[in-house]
Amino acid sequence: MLSGSFRSYPIASIFVAPDRQRKELTGISELAESIRSIGLIHPIVITPEGTLVAGERRLRAHQEMGMTHILVQFTTDLPREELEAIELEENVKRKSLNWKEEVQAVARLHELKMAGDPDWTQQATARLLSVSDSTITKYLLVDSFMKAGEPLVLEADNYSTARDIVTGK
Repeated sequence: MLSGSFRSYPIASIFVAPDRQRKELTGISELAESIRSIGLIHPIVITPEGTLVAGERRLRAHQEMGMTHILVQFTTDLPREELEAIELEENVKRKSLNWKEEVQAVARLHELKMAGDPDWTQQATARLLSVSDSTITKYLLVDSFMKAGEPLVLEADNYSTARDIVTGK
């Protein structure tokens, strides 16, 4: 069970067990930039003794930013097996967006940023998302074809097919 209460906790006091499920911690710099930009959306989960249960990437992003504290939620008296189950469930249940949802999310993010800053550019969106300028250009082009109801794009099995349709490849 989780405590339901949150508090700031010293990062140096958190113990990360070496036998955690996730071995590859990728995208830490991008996550750090997101946290720097909008804040930590989901606190990490630790035991009352300070052992990490869930949120290692968030923890590493805070460390990369030089932060000394992180927002945590505590577990309550749970056996080791249930603590491990929380970690595994968080990783297994996390689902990526499908290609259409990702294209729409990138386009919407770009629109929101432009609405808030008249000088916002596609290059700024690319920097924000840590992708190339041409990637943003292609995402926005695919999105425009989707909004126009282009059947070949809407029925494409994957992003690369949709991208090739709109770029004429």
